[in-house]
Amino acid sequence: MGHCAPPGPESRGGPSQQSLTVPPTPCGFPATGLESAARLRVRSRPVIWKVLSGEIDRAATHTLRNALKYFMLKIVSNIQNDGFSFMWKPPERIRFDPTPGRWPTAEEAAGARLFQPVKVGPVTLEERTWVPAMVPWRATEEGFVTPEVLAWYRRFAEGQPGAIVVEATGVRDIPSGPLLRIGDDRFVPGLRELVETVREASGGRTKLFIQIIDFLTIRRRPDPDKFFDRFLKITDRHREALGIQDEGVIR
Repeated sequence: MGHCAPPGPESRGGPSQQSLTVPPTPCGFPATGLESAARLRVRSRPVIWKVLSGEIDRAATHTLRNALKYFMLKIVSNIQNDGFSFMWKPPERIRFDPTPGRWPTAEEAAGARLFQPVKVGPVTLEERTWVPAMVPWRATEEGFVTPEVLAWYRRFAEGQPGAIVVEATGVRDIPSGPLLRIGDDRFVPGLRELVETVREASGGRTKLFIQIIDFLTIRRRPDPDKFFDRFLKITDRHREALGIQDEGVIR
């Protein structure tokens, strides 16, 4: 252990101090850290609080420090000896070796259906990988394309997916926060630059689709009578189908 620290007293106390009892052992260390914790008796408050508040004097604190130091050395010794002696261990160690199977060759991967062309309406994609629409919130408050928008889509295009779906883009010419907008010709130059950026970064392999969104006015549900009076026009077809001539009864 090297130099021995002086053993602490068995009991220290005073009018304003609680008693701390630690059995002395050679070099001032207890037999084991667990025994020290079991034999340490300090009433009403945690040991750390008593140390900080001065209820345990310096000599007793020194003894407690020695006990903790011994316990930590014991832990390190057990780790170096391949494990804690007081920890439970299974009777045998089972090691699992995953078997993913045979990896495809480059030629086989290139021939997979995922990387084959596919026709989507009038557009033919080079392969079937997609980047779905997301909302990166990088447009201006007026809905114009920014350098940050171009950088966002450039990163995806460099991977050359079959298609990228541009974020939700407002079709109504009203403020929509930092979302792209397409409801007026003034937005066309920025969107054209976005298309050119993706074409350049992907080598022309990636097509762009755009997700459109409309911001409608949210209103309370109208009264049913007012709604039907406004939008439901009773015709002879309704009367024949129901066998009722009275329009009020039909409504």
